[in-house]
Amino acid sequence: MHQGYYIFNLKETVQLIKQKIWFILLLSFGGFLIAFGITKVFLKPVYTSKVSFYVSNTEQLQNKIDYSDINAAQKLANTYSVIIQSDTVLSEVVSLSDLYHLTPSQIKRMMTVKSVSNTEVIEVHITTRNPQLSADIANATASIAPSKIKEITKTGDVEIIDKAVPNPFPSSPNLKFNCILGVLAGMVLSFIFVIAKNIFDTRIRDEADVKRYYDIPVLGSIPAFDAATKGGYGNYGR
Repeated sequence: MHQGYYIFNLKETVQLIKQKIWFILLLSFGGFLIAFGITKVFLKPVYTSKVSFYVSNTEQLQNKIDYSDINAAQKLANTYSVIIQSDTVLSEVVSLSDLYHLTPSQIKRMMTVKSVSNTEVIEVHITTRNPQLSADIANATASIAPSKIKEITKTGDVEIIDKAVPNPFPSSPNLKFNCILGVLAGMVLSFIFVIAKNIFDTRIRDEADVKRYYDIPVLGSIPAFDAATKGGYGNYGR
């Protein structure tokens, strides 16, 4: 601190961090333990299965519309995505899969429909806490969606590329990522604490602090009488 403002000294900061390295490592390890515990205890694993479709429009093919037109392909994929997520399709998915404990609205919340960039391919992702259930819903959707799209659009054509299989590995939470995030959070917090504590510590410990913080000469110093190594008060009478 110099005349009301703090002068950042990189060399001193690095030295300070070296002195407090064990504290930083301890807090970083604490962040790792917290992230590991939260991920294992509080975050339930979920599993994602997907089916993919190739979509086209027979009317566009007959009129020789250029499918390399990204806007046309995207519009087509978006239209079919809305149909796949409609109550009409999802109600039949419930009936086909004997999933009467689920409603179309619940399945819609489990479902993510997206188009693969610059293609006429649509992917339907189903995420639940049961890998077999995710695959069953995805495959039921694949069985219903093509005929429904043709029925509604009259000109649409959908072909299944890949069916869903149960995924043995959870798609979330990501334990490794969360633990790394916990370590980084602990490290950052420890850095902030160490540096902030040093900034607001205005105690004068030695002559170097007087020269560093105040532009005044040092005329002399009083030895520490309780310092045994200097033969001070600690050695009195010996």
